[in-house]
Amino acid sequence: MTNIRTFVDPQDPARVAVMTDVPDLDALNAVTQGKAASEAMAFDSVEPEFLVLTIGSAG
Repeated sequence: MTNIRTFVDPQDPARVAVMTDVPDLDALNAVTQGKAASEAMAFDSVEPEFLVLTIGSAG
């Protein structure tokens, strides 16, 4: 992943968005399903049921 940007909702600092450029979605999906991602989300208090991934095109 490159070009990582983080946004925080000024009205609710617990609500954040992360935007990145991902060249290989299959690789990203594999990583997000692994134990390391699960542990990282737990460490950062990310609740997986509220995680939303959106896919856009670079144009």
